[in-house]
Amino acid sequence: MVAAARSSAPEAADTAVITKMVRVMMLAPLLVGLSAYLSRTDRAAASQAEPALPRISVPWFAVAFRV
Repeated sequence: MVAAARSSAPEAADTAVITKMVRVMMLAPLLVGLSAYLSRTDRAAASQAEPALPRISVPWFAVAFRV
């Protein structure tokens, strides 16, 4: 996407880089929210014998993108 934008205009390349970085920055919060949602729905469907706190799992690559 960035390479294609660079071939048209420098301003388009700048916009493409910003867009790509925002998408990468939003990946980790999206995964945390999705994991919390899925954990809550799984817990509601299961028995009451499960622990009170939901277990949220996030892929480690998402944490590495944020650092």
